[in-house]
Amino acid sequence: MEGKPSNRAAFHYTPLDPSVDCIRLLALLPYDKRRPDIVRCKLSTVRFSEKPEYEALSYTWGESKPAETILLNGEPFAIQENLYNALDNLRPTGDRPRMLWADAICIDQGNLEERKRQVGLMDYIYTRASTVLIWLGRGTAEVQKIFAKKFMDLEPQFYHTQEQREELAKWRQWVYQRTYWTRLWVIQEIGLSKNLRVCIGRFSKPWDNFLGCLDKNGNNKHKYEDDLIRKLDQKRKGRHGKDNRLEKLLEDFQYARCKDQRDKVYGLLGLAYDCQDGSVEPDYTKPLFGLYTDLLTW
Repeated sequence: MEGKPSNRAAFHYTPLDPSVDCIRLLALLPYDKRRPDIVRCKLSTVRFSEKPEYEALSYTWGESKPAETILLNGEPFAIQENLYNALDNLRPTGDRPRMLWADAICIDQGNLEERKRQVGLMDYIYTRASTVLIWLGRGTAEVQKIFAKKFMDLEPQFYHTQEQREELAKWRQWVYQRTYWTRLWVIQEIGLSKNLRVCIGRFSKPWDNFLGCLDKNGNNKHKYEDDLIRKLDQKRKGRHGKDNRLEKLLEDFQYARCKDQRDKVYGLLGLAYDCQDGSVEPDYTKPLFGLYTDLLTW
């Protein structure tokens, strides 16, 4: 979650009950061949006690203001281009909707108290999701075509042709250039996931398959970006270890970017094992100086 979009006045959110742990889920309705240009969704409220089945979306908001429109509960709803592209490409082709959690829609971003409570539930939201979907973008037609090829499911040492190696190099370059890897919120979204899939356009692959296509030797010109991705994987594998203290996470991910500087802390709370007691709580009414003062005395 990276910031608050501005054009939401027309849509009315039903308030969440603060006395129970509940979230909103987004039902992404099936692709309609008669109106393929319209992305249709429905928003509903569920309690964690109901054990809802859903996938959680991990993506970047982007720098632009909401420029695309979906139909949400039958009403126009403005969202950023990257989220629109994700929903457009993730639409199911069958008869059943796809149940998703996407922060920009499922949280009333204009309600600071709700944002505080929902950010405090991020560890539950991503841990209990059946799958976390990493949305890297639509990609070019060539990038999608390469990603969909069966040879991409093999370890790179089994690529036998020069064409395959050249295609892999093009695909890697596109992947390493994604700003996704430098965003702060994706750290805990990846780190808390049970199952993880990487999505490019309409194609997706398991996280481990995706990692297998990267340069394990670390001698490529994108070594810095490759190391960022490997670090995310290490934190995921060691998420129950002592390296996931808040202080250590702040040090390891000091490069990570976010719009609201308070999220440098709030965006890591779900992964920090020493914050699970609620000793540090997200509070978007607190100024940045006050937050840092509290951390110094914590």
